[in-house]
Amino acid sequence: MKIKKGFVINNKYKIKHFIDEFTFCDTYSATDLSNSNLVNLNVYNSGKISRDDLDKNGNLREIEFLKMSFSGLPNLIENGDFNYELEKYRYITTKFISGESVLDRIKRSGPLSEIEAINVIEKLINICNKLHSAEDPILLNGLSLNNIMFDLSTGSETIVLRNL
Repeated sequence: MKIKKGFVINNKYKIKHFIDEFTFCDTYSATDLSNSNLVNLNVYNSGKISRDDLDKNGNLREIEFLKMSFSGLPNLIENGDFNYELEKYRYITTKFISGESVLDRIKRSGPLSEIEAINVIEKLINICNKLHSAEDPILLNGLSLNNIMFDLSTGSETIVLRNL
């Protein structure tokens, strides 16, 4: 279910635009009402979350990944719960990623060059190595061209994984 533009979540985030739909969540851009900054907002229908996606305390596993706070993962701002049209939802807000997914880049420009593809793969290997080397190793699954992002906000193109 798409959340309507302008809906305010917990008096904190105002939905600006729908960005993308995944099997497990919808992604929006939203305005952080405390500082007017743009944020990424991932919204999960609580009733459709798989037990495998929850930790032993019932929290989304993705939150723990994002708390690791290293290059290649979005910067976590906050997470919480809210109700919308009689259903309960969970959300995760992260710093806004200004860029495009690998899939969108391919649709727009055609196949990646060999250099671009090697650069993406090298950065993915570095991110995976950090996750796999954690005290409690994290194995990535569900990687797709849609959740690998080219982040253009820093002046040089970097790779960021979203919706883990």
